[in-house]
Amino acid sequence: MSTTGVFKTKSIAQRSCLLCFIILATLTSCIYQPSSAIQPEDGFLIDQYMITFFVTIPPNTSRNAEIYLDVVDEMTGLNLNQVRYQMQAVSENVYSVEVAFPENSLVKYRYAMGSFPTTVEHDTQGRPIQYRTLVTQKNGFMITRDTVSSWTETALNLSLGRLEGKLVDTQSGSGISDLIVNVGGVIAVTSATGVFLLENLLPGKYLLTIYSMDGRYAPFQQEAIIAPRSSTPVEIFLSARQTVPVTFLVTPPSEHNPVAPIRLVGSTAELGNVFAELPSGLSVIAINAPVLKPRDDGNYSLTLDLPVGLDLRYKYTMGDGFWNAERRADGRYLSRQMIVPDDPVTVKDTISSWNAGDRTPIRIEAQIQTGNASKPQIYLQLNPLTWMEPLPMWVTDDETGWVYELYSPLNLFSSIGYQLCWDAQCIQPIMLNASGGEEIMQFATDGSQRLIKHSITAQSIQPDKTETSRISVHSRDKAFVTGVELLPYYHPSLQSVFEEQINKIRGSTSAHWVMLSPTWVSVEPKTPFFQHVPGYSISARELSSEIVHTQAAGLHVAIFPSIDMQPNTASWWQSADNPDFDWWLTWFNRYSAFINHHAQIAENQGVEALYIGGPQISPAFLKGSISSLPDSTSDYWQDLVTDIRKTYSGELVWVVDSAEINALDPSWLDYFDAIYVLMDLQSSQQQTEKFLDTVLFPLADKNGQQIILGVRYPSIQNAEKGCIQLGETCLVFDGAESPSYAIPELAIDEHAQAKMYDEICAMVDNRAWISGLISRGYYLPYEIQDSSTSLRGKLAEDIISHWFSHWLPAFP
Repeated sequence: MSTTGVFKTKSIAQRSCLLCFIILATLTSCIYQPSSAIQPEDGFLIDQYMITFFVTIPPNTSRNAEIYLDVVDEMTGLNLNQVRYQMQAVSENVYSVEVAFPENSLVKYRYAMGSFPTTVEHDTQGRPIQYRTLVTQKNGFMITRDTVSSWTETALNLSLGRLEGKLVDTQSGSGISDLIVNVGGVIAVTSATGVFLLENLLPGKYLLTIYSMDGRYAPFQQEAIIAPRSSTPVEIFLSARQTVPVTFLVTPPSEHNPVAPIRLVGSTAELGNVFAELPSGLSVIAINAPVLKPRDDGNYSLTLDLPVGLDLRYKYTMGDGFWNAERRADGRYLSRQMIVPDDPVTVKDTISSWNAGDRTPIRIEAQIQTGNASKPQIYLQLNPLTWMEPLPMWVTDDETGWVYELYSPLNLFSSIGYQLCWDAQCIQPIMLNASGGEEIMQFATDGSQRLIKHSITAQSIQPDKTETSRISVHSRDKAFVTGVELLPYYHPSLQSVFEEQINKIRGSTSAHWVMLSPTWVSVEPKTPFFQHVPGYSISARELSSEIVHTQAAGLHVAIFPSIDMQPNTASWWQSADNPDFDWWLTWFNRYSAFINHHAQIAENQGVEALYIGGPQISPAFLKGSISSLPDSTSDYWQDLVTDIRKTYSGELVWVVDSAEINALDPSWLDYFDAIYVLMDLQSSQQQTEKFLDTVLFPLADKNGQQIILGVRYPSIQNAEKGCIQLGETCLVFDGAESPSYAIPELAIDEHAQAKMYDEICAMVDNRAWISGLISRGYYLPYEIQDSSTSLRGKLAEDIISHWFSHWLPAFP
């Protein structure tokens, strides 16, 4: 089974390029051979400026160590196609090198030790530096002085400092979201209110660099001094840049197959850049990049509105930045660069080749019968040594099947594994073995396998839905909530399918509400630091787009933000290690920033309900969960709700697990418009009804609270007790939220899941005081038949559609 996609097998704290074996074994000539970016016609780039880099390395570095400056290529991969410059010692532990760059270039670089093997620099917390940044400007910083914190994965026990601030739009006075702040290779992303925080910085002088993912704001840089055990505040005002239409007109190479779409990948989010090193080692998602249009003259074109002055790095590809990307005439990778001019312009480029080396292209064909009326997009996922980001296959000339021709970099590998998939995360591969097993298919790259054909009759993506409740249903008023809560995960490719898939929810579930579940990441419980991590957290721009698409589909929108506590919530809290008062103060400050970020987005986009709380953060709320919980906890929470109310005017809903509701102070619930009670379904109807009538009903009756139930149940055997029984172990449902969740010893059981949903709907139908029902863990990208709690494409989806449509027959 593919490991690429939704649920990460490596924590972000441990992430590193999984292609290191490829790099060290086969890319030495490409990595160490410096080559400047190809530039288009004269006039797009201005003068070159010489920048002198000085770096102070750790004192324990070997005296014989070779120190390098690596200028990275984000489009191909941070560890692929980098340009390497050897530095010279100028004094003890200080090295230097001079490099020329065009004016107004946004340079991404880092320091490395050793030529083979290579060790990249690490931050004070033992995490590898992805890159530092600087902007080459006339009369700017022509000398850069940096300090390498460490070469190892060991955190430093030093007196460290922090940098915090706010980025403000000069015209509107509002905070600017989605700006990347880089200080010494430590990265933060500004929130919806424009604030950012960088922790654990080595004391000293830094170059603070700020740039936007979409290029709307010109890069900004200035010096910043970090003091030990202190916070350095900054407030910076930026003006948005004007845009101009830029037309890319490209001539393909002679070997180009007209069936193949040509994509433009590059340094902005619009061109597929996710601003992160994904588990595959790449930073570009093919499906997110725009496709050029073929012209009658055999050329291809694309027009984009780009910000004036943008330093655009780009290349053409039939895949992504690594697979099937354009090559120089000598077969090496290339990147193109232009500074967007003040006036509209047409950029004329010629692709030399798709090939690298003398290997013959390999063609993979697939005829797949699904039984569906619509034809799903099929993806090819390649595995040279690890699973890479899936590539969309091409429709054949006669539009009866799928094809992909792989040109490069075949010269780097003797064989490559592969699988075909239904979705852009390859959560559910298409079984290609005759035995139906999951063994990775492979092909040789030496030309002995030029054509690979697969003819597959796949099980219909739409299951045979025969179970529908026939119970008479009581209609409800329009305030009754019928909805689905999307699975709280993020993958950059989701944006490419979100609009199409969200439009299917009304028809398949009859739901009136969709709850979006954005996440931030926390990797270090000893310093509770919640942050937007590019590539692993949804940006403000992407979340706003999801809200707009959901509203356009005629659905009400709620947001329930949560924190991706790594490696999991229970372990995260256990690692907090009896936190002191300062720890808790930091926790509440960061959680407040996290919630207010989403409250601002919700208010800006007209979201009707904001859900906060939940069992994930209950140790910071319920007395007795952690012995060191301060007595002032209730004051912090009340202040948080007060702050949210100042920003957000919609309904505010408190989220609580059914097992913890008795521990709540009833007076706390008065601060909220409704309570969202999370329930894991079980077969004991008597016990469920007792909980509804003796625990929840008094809240609705005496306190006038609106009660909304959030329910889930996996489609797997042996889950009747509200957990999955495996021998003597009873596994909680949390793990079963993962797409393609499976336990080999237990079979998929859609009928049990459908039965549980039918029973809880019947209970809700007989209790007019319940204000809504939401199915949790809905997997949006694809209808997948698995053991998970998602009901999409399963029998249970028909059940809730029946109940939802009778409770609220008409959409507003």
